[in-house]
Amino acid sequence: MAASGFGCAAKLLGLHSAPHASGAPTALLIQPLIPQVLQTGEMWLLLGALCLAQGLEDAIPGAEMFHNPESFMNISQKIHFHGYPSEEYEVMTEDGYFLSLNRIPHGKGGVGRSGARTPVLIVHGFGLDGGDWVDNFPDNSLAFILADAGYDVWLGNNRGSSWSRRHRSLSVASQQFWDFSFHEMAMYDLPAMVGFILMETQQEQLFYVGHAQGSSLGFIAFSSLPNLANKIKLFFALAPVHTFRHARGPVLKLFFLPDWLLKVQEGFVGCYCRNPGTSDNSCPLHGHCALLLHLWWAWELLASFLTFPRAAAENIWNQGLRPPFYQIEAMTVPVAMWSGGHDWVTPPVETQVLLSHLSNVVHYEHFPDWNHFDHHWGMNAPQRMYRVKFYSRN
Repeated sequence: MAASGFGCAAKLLGLHSAPHASGAPTALLIQPLIPQVLQTGEMWLLLGALCLAQGLEDAIPGAEMFHNPESFMNISQKIHFHGYPSEEYEVMTEDGYFLSLNRIPHGKGGVGRSGARTPVLIVHGFGLDGGDWVDNFPDNSLAFILADAGYDVWLGNNRGSSWSRRHRSLSVASQQFWDFSFHEMAMYDLPAMVGFILMETQQEQLFYVGHAQGSSLGFIAFSSLPNLANKIKLFFALAPVHTFRHARGPVLKLFFLPDWLLKVQEGFVGCYCRNPGTSDNSCPLHGHCALLLHLWWAWELLASFLTFPRAAAENIWNQGLRPPFYQIEAMTVPVAMWSGGHDWVTPPVETQVLLSHLSNVVHYEHFPDWNHFDHHWGMNAPQRMYRVKFYSRN
C-alpha cells in the first residue's frame, strides 16, 4: 500500500506528533479516545477500506481514468458523452453565491423536443453533486430517463459542491465562503434555482426531486417560503432526511465526534481530496474539506430539525438558547416519498416520524431491500421507481 494511505490512517488515529493547541502532542490526546471512537470492527473496516482505496490510487496513477473515460469529465461532458443535448447556466443567490445548473432540454435524438415540457429540478445529497444523476448508463440514470420521457431536466449543484464554488466577493479559500449550512442552501439556493428555471422555461411550476439532503432542503424551503412552495407542482422525496436520532453506521458517527477531533478527521479526508491525481468527480469537496466541519453544526441541529442560520449557530448554543423547529407541518406542497429498509442514514423509524408531520403525502412506498443510495444508483431503480413515479404523474 502506498505510504500516503498509511499516513492518512496515522493522522486519524493520532499516530503523529503534531502539537495540539494545549501544547501536548496530538497523539497523546487522541490515543486514549481511540477505544471510545473506534469501538467496533465496522470502524476499523471503514478505515482500512479508505486507506486501501487511497493506496491503490497512488500505486496506479490514472488507473480510474484508464478504465472509465467519464472519471475526469464535468457534468456537461458526461451528458454529451451519452449523446444527449446539454446546456449549462450559472445563477447567483441573494447572498452572492454562484450556482451551476445543468440542463438536458430534451431526449436523445430530439425526443421530446416539440411541445411544452414540464421542467424537473433534481437536487443531490450531502457531499455529492448534480453529476450523480447521469453517472449510470442512460437507461439507468434518472436524468436521462426523464429527458427521454419528454421532461425538461435540470440538475442543481448546491453551494460548495464541485461546480458551485464562486462568490461575488468572497474567495473560495476564505473561511467566510464556507460559513454556511443546509439552512442557507434551502433559503437561498433553492429559490435562486427554481426562479431561474421557471423564468428560462416560461413555466409557472416545476417538479422537484430531492435525494437525502436535497429532500431536507425541500422540506425547509417549501414550509418556510410560501411563494416558493406555490411554484412546486409535486415534491419527490427520495431517502428523505428528517432527523438523525436513529442513524446508524461508522461514517455517521464520525460527524458526532468532538470538534477538535473532527479537525483530525478533516486531515484524513484531506489526504485523499488534495491528492493531485484525484478528480473533482471523485471528491466533490476536493480541496475544501473544511465544509465537513462547518456542516457538523448542521448535522447536530438536524437531529431535532431546528431552524438556524449557520453564522449564528455558535452564539445560539453558547447562550444556552435553542432555535425554533422548522414547521414542516405547514408545507402544502404535495409530496411523494420513497424509503429503504437498509438505509442507515434514514432508517424506517425516522421515515415514520417524518410521515407523521406531513399532511399532504400523495404517495409513499417502502423498499425493504434498498439502502440510502439505491434511489439513484440502484440497478433496478428504473423498473421499481422511476418509470412508475413520473410516467403516472405527468
